[in-house]
Amino acid sequence: MKKDNASFDETAKPIAPGTYSVTASVAEDSDYEAISDTATFVVSKFTPTLSIPDVTTGGEPHPTCTYATREGNIATVDSLPNNGASLSQPGIAYKGAGDEEYSFTVPTEPGDYSATLVYSSDSRLGDFNNDVTTTFKISLKEGKGKVTVADTVYGESSVKPKAESDTNDADKAEFFYKVKNTDDSTYTKDRPTKPGKYVCKAVFPKTGSYDECTATCEFVIEKAKGAGTLTASDIYVGMDSKVTPVSATNGVTAVTYKYKEKGADDSKYTDKVPTEPGEYIVKATFAATDYYLETSATAGFKTNYMPAPTFGLSGTQGKKNFYTDTVTIKAPAGYEVSLSYGKDYKDSINILDGVKYVYFKDTKTGALSDKTAVPAYKMDSLLPVVKGVKNNDTIFKDEYELEITDDNLEMVKVNDQTVPVKDGKATYKLTSDSGEMLYKIEATDQAGHTVTYTITVASPWVEDGFVPAGQIVKLKPGKAYSLKSGKKYKIKGDDTLYNGGSKFYVDKETSLELEEVQ
Repeated sequence: MKKDNASFDETAKPIAPGTYSVTASVAEDSDYEAISDTATFVVSKFTPTLSIPDVTTGGEPHPTCTYATREGNIATVDSLPNNGASLSQPGIAYKGAGDEEYSFTVPTEPGDYSATLVYSSDSRLGDFNNDVTTTFKISLKEGKGKVTVADTVYGESSVKPKAESDTNDADKAEFFYKVKNTDDSTYTKDRPTKPGKYVCKAVFPKTGSYDECTATCEFVIEKAKGAGTLTASDIYVGMDSKVTPVSATNGVTAVTYKYKEKGADDSKYTDKVPTEPGEYIVKATFAATDYYLETSATAGFKTNYMPAPTFGLSGTQGKKNFYTDTVTIKAPAGYEVSLSYGKDYKDSINILDGVKYVYFKDTKTGALSDKTAVPAYKMDSLLPVVKGVKNNDTIFKDEYELEITDDNLEMVKVNDQTVPVKDGKATYKLTSDSGEMLYKIEATDQAGHTVTYTITVASPWVEDGFVPAGQIVKLKPGKAYSLKSGKKYKIKGDDTLYNGGSKFYVDKETSLELEEVQ
């Protein structure tokens, strides 16, 4: 073989890049002549490769290289000396990001590095003048840590995070806090004090061997127990409860109240202020705040009816302490009065005969009295009644029984003659006395009401004015009397004849009896 125009070398095999000729010869033998043939071939230049995986601190760079051996073969090795090249394989040199020249010193510190192949000057390795480099990184090991924060109660102890790490310096960890389920951008170094659910993040600084790392945990700041006291004053029925709540923890701006009878089960609590006299328990519930849990306190109190104020009656009074018109009860200043408990209270009310009790209300406090007895009073607003007739009536009957009534009838007189009264009634028989009689009737009740009637009772014949025969009649002067026409009359005991159909008068009150003459 020979390279280009060089002379043939019968033994050497070419390994260096270039174009070569090869001649093959066969010697003559008894059967054949000697022959030979020549061919050409090329040994191409081989470009080596180099790779080094990233490593972490404590680990050594591990290069892998593919190159041409001095025998002309292609070799791949995963271990190269970290020093100069040898006759059999290349070496490797390193340079940090800030270094100017390569060095055979193997880097161990974290950083970015480049590496290059270094060849021996032995020409048998060929013309390898190109640079073969690669880059790799030495990184810090991944740090690991743990943080814990014990749940706490507001006001009892502060938030105390505890950092632990086998890789990083836990004593130098920094702590950050945020409200649970909020964005990570809300982390702050301020330790929370307000009750709530939180996340603590511990940041462990990097060391010579381990990178910075973080750890998180959740914790809770519980609301503290609230505290409050309650005092209650006795009240009158109808008033709002008089309670005084005190709480340094929860405040008193949001307090609700419930009531029950003393000794009753707690299930009997109700929102309604008691409306009956008795002993009761009031429970105040102090609403929870941002910092304290709901709490409650109880107190006992009594309820009773308000004493009724002093009052009197007004109205027109007649005789014997009778009121003769409407009786009025006017409530004293600051009160109202009613005929019904718990409703229809007014400044004043009118009462009728027979009302025994009234009820009072304090207009300022709402306090109610129990039923209050009305002072004894008598009332009579009605006049005595003369039944069946009107004043100045004329009754054409020979007899008429007069009846006068009044619950409080005291006296009746007929023509100045006193008529007996019994059980509110008086009766008297009125007569015409065979003619006509005028009666003056006076009736008075105990309250002083008096009625006076004038009634005329006349025989039925007086109504048409024809004097009848055969009976004694009484005639009055100044009044015309008539005799029925077509007949003749005479006065008994007198033979004087009188023709019917004529009118006549008498000059004085006269009693007579007419006889009809045939």
